[in-house]
Amino acid sequence: MDTEKKRAPERHGAAANSTLVRAIGDKDFPDAARYRDFRQLLEKEKNIDAVIVGTPDHTHAAIAMAAIQMSKHVHCEKPLARTVYEIRKLSEAARQQRVATQLSNQGHSFLACREFCEAIRSDVIGDVTGVHAVVRFGGGDPDRRIAQLNQQPEVPETLDWNLWRGPAPTRNFHPTYHTGGWPGWRKFGSGVLGDYLCHLVDPVFWALRLDAPTSIVAEAKGYDPKEHSEVFPRSAKIRYEFPARGTRKPVTLYWYDGDLPDLGIDETHTGVIAS
Repeated sequence: MDTEKKRAPERHGAAANSTLVRAIGDKDFPDAARYRDFRQLLEKEKNIDAVIVGTPDHTHAAIAMAAIQMSKHVHCEKPLARTVYEIRKLSEAARQQRVATQLSNQGHSFLACREFCEAIRSDVIGDVTGVHAVVRFGGGDPDRRIAQLNQQPEVPETLDWNLWRGPAPTRNFHPTYHTGGWPGWRKFGSGVLGDYLCHLVDPVFWALRLDAPTSIVAEAKGYDPKEHSEVFPRSAKIRYEFPARGTRKPVTLYWYDGDLPDLGIDETHTGVIAS
């Protein structure tokens, strides 16, 4: 039998995993203990070896650090943390405790990611010294977003707001935080950059073996760091400079998000362009 003819065509992206990935719910493990507070879980469940962190972004660092300090291995959803400081502290703690850690980035396992690396490393387009990564959406209108906080909706009965808020500064409940909008608020997330750069630019880092940049320059339109300190810019352009490494030449990476015409970018250009 020709098994090749029987094999289903391979698909890329989320569609490739649509039949393989599903949410694990109560019906899968009806007898599993359930906790609302991760601190109680870590205190009572002494026999667990590893922890998976898949909570809202602002609690990643606190949960991961608590687990690492108890010598638990950690698999954490992206973004690893909200600030560079938190990431550095987590890395330091993981080294000290000698635990295994992994950052979750589902797209890293897609075939397209490996094909991208193969194309770059096989010198199909020659030396790559410039990369442009573009997404059409950004932080939205900062004034409008901040103004909506003047509303005072009631906290849902099923939500422990102070527990969900966790390490974030004290503030009143608003559904713009809790219903999936937290990445757009600086005390809860890291904006479009933290949400999507890890997906779009992951194969670039992998293929070119990039490490830490030597310089970062950010530009934003219509954004006042004081007046709009709660949110992220409507549009942003960020330039990263990476030094030469081995036989690879220096690389300049440009990141664009938001209202692309404001940044001088054609709206039809999205994705990654290497040159």
